[in-house]
Amino acid sequence: MSTQDIQGDSQVTDQQRRGMLIAIICGCLVGISLTMFTSGLMLLFFYAAKINAVRMIAYLSIPLAVDGLTKMPFAYLADRIGVKRLGVAGAILEMIGFGILALSGFGQGQAIEGLIVLGICVYSLGSSMCFSGWFALLQPLVPKAIRGQFFGRLRMSWQTVALIFTGVCASYLTVDSPVYLFQVVMGIATFVLMLRIWIYSLIPDLTEPHPKGMSFKKAIDHIMHVDGFASFVAYVFLLSLFTAGAPMLFALIEKKVLGMGDNQVLWLGNLQMFGSVVGFYIGGKLVDRLGTKPVFLICHFSYSLALILFLVRGLSGDWLIGCIAAAQFFYGIVVAASSIAISTETLSLMPEENQALFSSMGNMMFRAGGAFSGMASAWMLKLGVFNDDWTLWELPMTQYDSILFCFAGMVIVLVITLGLVPSVIRKAEWIPRS
Repeated sequence: MSTQDIQGDSQVTDQQRRGMLIAIICGCLVGISLTMFTSGLMLLFFYAAKINAVRMIAYLSIPLAVDGLTKMPFAYLADRIGVKRLGVAGAILEMIGFGILALSGFGQGQAIEGLIVLGICVYSLGSSMCFSGWFALLQPLVPKAIRGQFFGRLRMSWQTVALIFTGVCASYLTVDSPVYLFQVVMGIATFVLMLRIWIYSLIPDLTEPHPKGMSFKKAIDHIMHVDGFASFVAYVFLLSLFTAGAPMLFALIEKKVLGMGDNQVLWLGNLQMFGSVVGFYIGGKLVDRLGTKPVFLICHFSYSLALILFLVRGLSGDWLIGCIAAAQFFYGIVVAASSIAISTETLSLMPEENQALFSSMGNMMFRAGGAFSGMASAWMLKLGVFNDDWTLWELPMTQYDSILFCFAGMVIVLVITLGLVPSVIRKAEWIPRS
């Protein structure tokens, strides 16, 4: 990032410039492990370990569930003892968690699943600790005048690195890859996370902990009384509930229903990530020009369109993979644009006190919605709520498609909840969440 890139209309100190550069490098390193849960790579590992579909979805929902349960307490702790101190401890746990995942492949029978669950839980706790104060750590380092371009660069950078990494992985996977190949990938991710601990420790910490601040209960009460915030986080939860579970279902349909190879499933996941890179750019431009309300409205209909495009894949005939690729690419664009609008709204409402706790609340509700989305999908599959086989416009459908169909319908219905978003009344500035 050059001086001209980050100078903007304000004076940037050498310490701020150094901190922003280190933060981008740190984001690129952690992005590799984060995207394993969304690109389909982790799901393929579970498939190779012979874990059934219901437990696959449940295990992939663990990071969201842990984050939803622990983000607020960790954010409160970060405000009290220091965000960087807690972040370093979290980074260490992330590395240990992925190390356990890498070793889990040596287990047999139930042992491998036990180690997988343990590894995901440890990693998820570390991730929650590290990111609970991430924005609070960056806020004094990033001048307000250039936050848009910085956070846009940060997101595009880590997503691009993750895209390259998963692309390399896809080139080495086969139709049905053995477990040891995934162990190698997990081992590489463990090494990268080890390197990230050192990089994270280099970020200048300009925050001031408040060891004698208000109690946790009073702090929660304080942020929930910020004008418009309570209704907004309720909206974020509902939006995530009916969108976050879609990528898992995409990968399950591709692998279990369409019989695609591991490499094909991962390449399609990469297209979704590439769509996110494009979506960060488009979403930022749209929020800059239109404000967040129109972007939220556009995203609602676009989410539904992407899901429907995946559902009607059978209409494409010989172009089946092309239709699925287009659906996932478009879905990635919408997810990224929506996340920028959510981040903008969150930061526009941020109060002077308890900033780590405040910024974590919106993220926690989004993650909690995603956890419920995955767990509800697993529950419906386990109970056989939907028929295994049915038809839509003479197209063969499965129980996985039934859930996607429900998601598509509910996202449209949720348009009426846009009244919960404060930007319906006032326009917010664009400051994307990292």
